[in-house]
Amino acid sequence: MGFKLDLVINENHSKLNNIDLHILNFIQNNLNLCLTISISELASKCNASTATVLRTTKKLGFSGYSEFKYFLKSDIHEKNKESVDIVEIINKDISQTIKVFQ
Repeated sequence: MGFKLDLVINENHSKLNNIDLHILNFIQNNLNLCLTISISELASKCNASTATVLRTTKKLGFSGYSEFKYFLKSDIHEKNKESVDIVEIINKDISQTIKVFQ
Protein backbone atom coordinates (compact mmCIF):
# COMPACT_ATOMS: atom_id res chain seq x y z
CA MET A 1 0.00 0.00 0.00
CA GLY A 2 1.30 3.42 -0.89
CA PHE A 3 2.17 5.77 1.93
CA LYS A 4 1.22 8.93 0.01
CA LEU A 5 -2.12 7.41 -0.96
CA ASP A 6 -2.96 6.98 2.73
CA LEU A 7 -2.09 10.62 3.37
CA VAL A 8 -4.25 11.85 0.48
CA ILE A 9 -7.18 9.73 1.65
CA ASN A 10 -6.83 10.97 5.24
CA GLU A 11 -6.58 14.61 4.14
CA ASN A 12 -9.79 14.33 2.11
CA HIS A 13 -11.71 11.86 4.28
CA SER A 14 -14.48 14.35 5.09
CA LYS A 15 -15.32 14.65 1.36
CA LEU A 16 -15.63 10.88 0.83
CA ASN A 17 -18.82 8.85 1.02
CA ASN A 18 -19.19 5.08 1.53
CA ILE A 19 -18.91 4.30 -2.19
CA ASP A 20 -15.71 6.36 -2.46
CA LEU A 21 -14.27 4.53 0.55
CA HIS A 22 -15.22 1.18 -1.01
CA ILE A 23 -13.42 2.10 -4.24
CA LEU A 24 -10.34 3.33 -2.37
CA ASN A 25 -10.30 0.24 -0.16
CA PHE A 26 -10.33 -1.93 -3.29
CA ILE A 27 -7.46 0.11 -4.75
CA GLN A 28 -5.42 -0.20 -1.55
CA ASN A 29 -5.96 -3.96 -1.40
CA ASN A 30 -5.24 -4.47 -5.11
CA LEU A 31 -2.66 -1.79 -5.78
CA ASN A 32 -0.59 -3.69 -8.36
CA LEU A 33 -3.71 -4.62 -10.32
CA CYS A 34 -4.98 -1.05 -10.24
CA LEU A 35 -1.74 0.21 -11.78
CA THR A 36 -2.61 -1.62 -14.99
CA ILE A 37 -6.39 -1.54 -15.37
CA SER A 38 -8.56 1.11 -16.99
CA ILE A 39 -11.14 3.22 -15.22
CA SER A 40 -13.95 1.08 -16.65
CA GLU A 41 -12.29 -2.12 -15.42
CA LEU A 42 -11.86 -0.62 -11.95
CA ALA A 43 -15.47 0.57 -11.94
CA SER A 44 -16.65 -2.92 -12.92
CA LYS A 45 -14.61 -4.57 -10.16
CA CYS A 46 -16.03 -2.12 -7.60
CA ASN A 47 -19.62 -2.38 -8.90
CA ALA A 48 -19.61 1.35 -9.57
CA SER A 49 -19.84 3.56 -12.64
CA THR A 50 -16.85 5.15 -14.32
CA ALA A 51 -18.32 8.52 -13.38
CA THR A 52 -18.27 7.51 -9.70
CA VAL A 53 -14.62 6.46 -9.92
CA LEU A 54 -13.79 9.74 -11.66
CA ARG A 55 -15.62 11.76 -8.98
CA THR A 56 -13.71 9.85 -6.29
CA THR A 57 -10.35 10.77 -7.85
CA LYS A 58 -11.45 14.40 -8.12
CA LYS A 59 -12.45 14.45 -4.45
CA LEU A 60 -8.85 13.48 -3.69
CA GLY A 61 -7.62 16.50 -5.64
CA PHE A 62 -6.65 14.88 -8.95
CA SER A 63 -7.73 16.19 -12.33
CA GLY A 64 -8.87 12.72 -13.35
CA TYR A 65 -8.17 9.00 -13.33
CA SER A 66 -5.00 9.27 -15.43
CA GLU A 67 -3.38 11.68 -12.99
CA PHE A 68 -4.48 9.48 -10.08
CA LYS A 69 -2.95 6.40 -11.74
CA TYR A 70 0.29 8.29 -12.37
CA PHE A 71 0.32 9.26 -8.68
CA LEU A 72 -0.09 5.60 -7.67
CA LYS A 73 2.76 4.53 -9.95
CA SER A 74 5.12 7.21 -8.66
CA ASP A 75 4.20 6.37 -5.05
CA ILE A 76 5.02 2.68 -5.64
CA HIS A 77 8.27 3.63 -7.42
CA GLU A 78 9.36 5.77 -4.44
CA LYS A 79 8.46 2.98 -2.01
CA ASN A 80 10.53 0.48 -4.00
CA LYS A 81 13.45 2.92 -4.17
CA GLU A 82 13.33 3.42 -0.39
CA SER A 83 13.32 -0.37 0.10
CA VAL A 84 16.47 -0.67 -2.01
CA ASP A 85 18.14 2.12 -0.01
CA ILE A 86 17.36 0.33 3.25
CA VAL A 87 18.83 -2.93 1.94
CA GLU A 88 22.00 -1.10 0.91
CA ILE A 89 22.29 0.50 4.35
CA ILE A 90 21.86 -2.86 6.07
CA ASN A 91 24.46 -4.47 3.77
CA LYS A 92 26.97 -1.70 4.56
CA ASP A 93 26.27 -2.08 8.27
CA ILE A 94 26.85 -5.84 8.11
CA SER A 95 30.07 -5.32 6.17
CA GLN A 96 31.34 -2.85 8.75
CA THR A 97 30.41 -5.21 11.58
CA ILE A 98 32.29 -8.08 9.93
CA LYS A 99 35.38 -5.86 9.47
CA VAL A 100 35.35 -4.97 13.17
CA PHE A 101 35.31 -8.61 14.27
CA GLN A 102 38.00 -9.81 11.85
